[in-house]
Amino acid sequence: KPNDGLIFHSNRGSQYASHRFQRLLKTFKVNQSMKGKGNRHDYALTKSFFGKIETEYINHQKFISGEEARFGIFLNT
Repeated sequence: KPNDGLIFHSNRGSQYASHRFQRLLKTFKVNQSMKGKGNRHDYALTKSFFGKIETEYINHQKFISGEEARFGIFLNT
């Protein structure tokens, strides 16, 4: 159960731009961020950073809570 104001970042795929998905995000008070149109490098750095965290750290850990995960990730990166 994330706090209000969560940001969901995605590409500009039709599934993320649809009215149905927009309503779902609004229902759960999630803010949407989309990569820039026609800029393939816009999301590359973020994707690379989080991919490294996932493969080198998260996949080797078990977290009891979101708080523990945040603490562990930011303490070790």
